[in-house]
Amino acid sequence: MPDYEPHSLASTAWAIATLKFEDGPLWAAISHQASLKMQEFDARGISNTAWACAALRYSDRPLLEALSGSAVAKIRQFDEQALSTTFWSVAKVAYHDQQLIDASF
Repeated sequence: MPDYEPHSLASTAWAIATLKFEDGPLWAAISHQASLKMQEFDARGISNTAWACAALRYSDRPLLEALSGSAVAKIRQFDEQALSTTFWSVAKVAYHDQQLIDASF
């Protein structure tokens, strides 16, 4: 997993969530690597990874903090779909970050 590019991590997270693979070492490895590389993700990758967390009801704080921080830094790159998916996702896992909310306005 350390060699995975951000796009590959986000796509794999999305696929795992779509297949409902809720537990296991693969999701743990993706979550860890995504947390480390989140600043390299584009808006779609952030959004897709956030969606995967919501779909699996996965509320790992380090990953959510990385997602939120990266989203705040890149908020102007988000289109309506990526923004709404990201907000829905963090709401679904009950993660609140006022900076993320403030950045969208």
